[in-house]
Amino acid sequence: MEDPNEDLFAFMSKVIREIESNTDHREKCIGDKARVWDGSANVDDKGKSRSGIDPLFRKTAIVSDVNCNKKFLKRGYAGVEDSEEILDIELYFPDEDRKVWTKSRYVQLEDFEAD
Repeated sequence: MEDPNEDLFAFMSKVIREIESNTDHREKCIGDKARVWDGSANVDDKGKSRSGIDPLFRKTAIVSDVNCNKKFLKRGYAGVEDSEEILDIELYFPDEDRKVWTKSRYVQLEDFEAD
């Protein structure tokens, strides 16, 4: 009989490896071309928040500000409470004339290649 804890551990390990393989740890600088690979926490200059991989995030952005301190209320779900998060990078999407704030760990530089 399989141990459910082992299955859960194996699943969590796989998720962590996937996240780590997509995380671009390099410093992002103003003017860098970049893309959002994880839409978990973001808000744009019109107040819209996107989730997952929104079509906007398939487009190339330009880093327009770093070390931001934009507060974002992330809505809870299924018994998880709402939480406030800090979005630390601003991206400009020239094709849409839209600014989006997100977390720098959710951003890959244009030349990033996942493991």
